[in-house]
Amino acid sequence: MNLIPELWRLLKARVQTDRKSTGRSELSQCHYLDAVLLNAPLDQDKLVALADQLQVELEGVPKGKKTTLSLSPQAISNFDAILELLDAADYNRKGKEAICALVLQLLRNLQDEGPLPRTEPKPLM
Repeated sequence: MNLIPELWRLLKARVQTDRKSTGRSELSQCHYLDAVLLNAPLDQDKLVALADQLQVELEGVPKGKKTTLSLSPQAISNFDAILELLDAADYNRKGKEAICALVLQLLRNLQDEGPLPRTEPKPLM
């Protein structure tokens, strides 16, 4: 996964906030990135628009920072589909911009909703 450094920082901060609010220490960046990819629009025009919008908003997208993460098979499939759609639109090498835009969109939506609530475990019996 290749995201701009500021997004990694924001994502890490959100994970830490949600760990505290939910009491679920197992939450990780992988969960959030999986959610981003599973809910990503697999629509070429939307992906191109998201990449362009981020480029304009940031006045150029800075160099990314790569890391390897465990994602669900469907998230990996969606990631590959996103790259193929962008490549088909002559937007090859814009995957970072599109994924960063999707992550930023999720983080902004979560910020609007506030911290995740604590849920009580269901009784076994």
